[in-house]
Amino acid sequence: VILTGGGVTAAASGGTNFSAGADIKEFAQPSSVTSTTGEGEDAIPSLVELCTLVESSPKPIVAAISGVCLGGGLELALSCHYRVCPPAQSAFGSRTKMGLPEVNIGLIPGAGGTQRLPRLCELGWSLKAITTGRMVGVAEAFRVGLIDATAGSGTASSPHESLMECAARWARYGEIMPTTGRMLSRRQVTGGSKAELNAICDRIAKKLPKVE
Repeated sequence: VILTGGGVTAAASGGTNFSAGADIKEFAQPSSVTSTTGEGEDAIPSLVELCTLVESSPKPIVAAISGVCLGGGLELALSCHYRVCPPAQSAFGSRTKMGLPEVNIGLIPGAGGTQRLPRLCELGWSLKAITTGRMVGVAEAFRVGLIDATAGSGTASSPHESLMECAARWARYGEIMPTTGRMLSRRQVTGGSKAELNAICDRIAKKLPKVE
């Protein structure tokens, strides 16, 4: 299964946005992050429920990421078993950005991003990404392990491999690997001692505005 965000035709060339996250206009409405809406066959799962369904799928699910992948969009991608992008130096790869910018409007990621990201990437890097809302490009995302591959790299049969071909290649690879091993929510947070975590928290606390 491949999630593209913009349809197969657009994703084949990389010319689409995966997901920019929630619409701020909907924040005043009943939460679509934590509450199911509707009943029976008309029920629409919340983002939390959707991410859980994706992550627990027995079939491998690959996020074919290009363009904007922010907030809830990145949380959905983190629930997938594999994540791939266009090459960093390509036209579409150069405009691909990933991040959790919720902090910029006074929120924190609400659909598992704070839990899955530190279980995938280094703890210090993840905490900085969550608390600053900074966006990263393809090259950095690959370096820190946020994505698994870029099109045309690794075992690709051609350097001109499309994003969808890359995603399909990883989906085939995933068919011979149990998806349980790719469920980030089941992993332990590694790469940071208690002292390092306290130091990171202290640096973050110093940047917070003082409340009189």
